[in-house]
Amino acid sequence: MSDAVIDELLASYRSMTPEARAELDSLIDARSQGKMWVPSPGPQFEAVHCKADVLLYGGSGGSGKTDLILGLAFEHHKRSLIVRKHYVDLTAITDRAKEINGTDKGYNGSLPPRLTTVNGRVIDFGGLAKPGDEEHWQGQAHDLLAIDEVVQNREAQVRFLMGWVRSADPEQRCRTVLASNPPTSSAGDWIIPMFAPWLDNRYDNPAAPGELRWCVTMVGSDGKSFDLWVDGPDSK
Repeated sequence: MSDAVIDELLASYRSMTPEARAELDSLIDARSQGKMWVPSPGPQFEAVHCKADVLLYGGSGGSGKTDLILGLAFEHHKRSLIVRKHYVDLTAITDRAKEINGTDKGYNGSLPPRLTTVNGRVIDFGGLAKPGDEEHWQGQAHDLLAIDEVVQNREAQVRFLMGWVRSADPEQRCRTVLASNPPTSSAGDWIIPMFAPWLDNRYDNPAAPGELRWCVTMVGSDGKSFDLWVDGPDSK
């Protein structure tokens, strides 16, 4: 949903009579009833409903990255793993999680922290400070992997965790959300080829924000893996 559309909707809302506005507010409240979290209009709403298996959600501070990650964990997934580079970086996220949960009940702050929410979801919190930390999660299936400030982490660790995104429930959607500010050093530049159609200015077939693309991960003759962008199922 573009800013222009949002502005148009807000203008229409403001032009309503008090009675019509109250009726619309009542309908919105009814749709939100029973939900622990509701996305804000715009990019956050679009990200929730995006069909991508792997989503890069960017933006500076205040763009709603943390709330998006937690909202998905509370409302759309059964078992989630939320990751920052250092465990100490998780404090703001776990505080917000307990706020959404409405209580500290179900929260275990021992490393690695875990929250069993009041609506029965399980949210694990992890850190990737050292090479090998990702292996602590080997064999532990999560249907949501969310890595905040992803470019602060090593690509190999991120891809390792992505390999364990799965669910025993065939009806449960599985996805990975990589949230990030723009890289502040060359160490985070690995994100550019990983999302080349959106981030690489030299890519010959650029993608629009929110556009779905398909890729397969290949292994080259040098033994290194790389992403090969391919036609989607609807391509002719």
